[in-house]
Formats: sequence, structure tokens, C-alpha cells
Amino acid sequence: METDSLARCEIELVAGEVKVAAAGRRLKTGLGSCIAVTLWDPLVRIGGMCHYMNSTRQKPSASGSAMDGWYSETALDLLLKRILTAGGQRGRLIAKVFGGGCMFWDSGRRRCKGSLLVQSNNLSAAQAWLARHEIAVVAEHVGGAGYRQIIFDIATGDVWVKHVPLMVS
Repeated sequence: METDSLARCEIELVAGEVKVAAAGRRLKTGLGSCIAVTLWDPLVRIGGMCHYMNSTRQKPSASGSAMDGWYSETALDLLLKRILTAGGQRGRLIAKVFGGGCMFWDSGRRRCKGSLLVQSNNLSAAQAWLARHEIAVVAEHVGGAGYRQIIFDIATGDVWVKHVPLMVS
């Protein structure tokens, strides 16, 4: 019964999504090189999460949509807008940042296959946006090799992270 109750209060995000909820809900997602940012207002216990794939848009949007969750700037802008609309206040918000992991390991060279540019650009974009908006970052679990599963409890602001490292030798 307890497990069924928890499952009903969880909202899952996939890449490109932005969700906001109130106390009594949990937001969860899985990350590789993507970044998830949580914003939380502890006074009204409203919080949200975005899960974006890229730091910047390479080409103009074909749909003409200025706000979407695939790219850091628009995902974070949309997250902030939705939290403020739901009753959160900018000056009370705290942030936590997750992801940016290497997903493909080259055992022979003992490094990430390909470029770490995507992961580092994704992380830098989140950090720069949060600094520009003067939102305090109170926790990060970023980089490394492997993927993460995170669950954000809106009632408490706690975020649980399960990091599953790649087998590196």
C-alpha cells in the first residue's frame, strides 16, 4: 500500500520537460550527459525541475516556439516563470544541479569517448544562468562517468541521487 501511495505522488520527467509541483509531490528523472536543475521555495513549498539536453540551440526552432525545455536558457527561464506563477518568490529560491556525466568510456585511453564539451557546456550553462539570476546553488552532483537517477521531494526540498558509474578500468 505504501509503495502505491508513493508512486501516485511521483511525476516523472524526460529530456526536454519542465515540471512544477507543490508539497506532497515528488519529481524524478534519469540523467546521463543532460542536466537537471531543481528550484525550490521553502516558505510555500513549491518546487520544480527542468531536464535539458543541450546548452544552446544550434538552429532557430522550426516550430517558432521560443520556450522549450530542450535547451538550458529556455528550460531554466520556463522553470522560473512557472514557479513564480505558482506562488514562489525569486528571492527565496534555492537551486540544486545534477548530471553532466560521461556516458561512454574508452578503457584503452582511460577517458571519456568523444568530447566532454557537451557535458561541460551543459553544466556551465546552468551555473551561469543561476548566477545571473542570483539564485543560490546549495548542492551539486555532476560530472564523472555514468548516469544518475534523482528524486526531488517538494515538501522538504530534499533530492536523492543514485549514481550508477560506468565500469571504468
